Amino acid sequence: MIAAKDFEDEYNKKAADDNRLFRMEFMVSCCRKCELLLEISYLFLLFLQSLANPSIEKSAAHLEKNRIKNRYDNVLPYDQTRVVLSHPGDDATGGYINANFVSVCFQENSSF
Repeated sequence: MIAAKDFEDEYNKKAADDNRLFRMEFMVSCCRKCELLLEISYLFLLFLQSLANPSIEKSAAHLEKNRIKNRYDNVLPYDQTRVVLSHPGDDATGGYINANFVSVCFQENSSF
């Protein structure tokens, strides 16, 4: 957020060199949106694949030793993006946890 008293100076800085900083800010914003769109598209593709063949996409979740860690029968992690615990310790399930990695990109000063 730019304070009103600093607006003119900030504008002049960004407008210098043929609007170079304005263009860079716009390009960064577009790149972030493209990355988010690609991530959403990838997750949607995984979802569609799981509909076509759910036993292959979620095979770790269907193992008998892992079923106890699945809170719901219809909410299971995808094999391609599931979280694998690196130090399972004495856990007989070998590092299984019902969780998927999800990448999210937020703009600065976003409010929800």
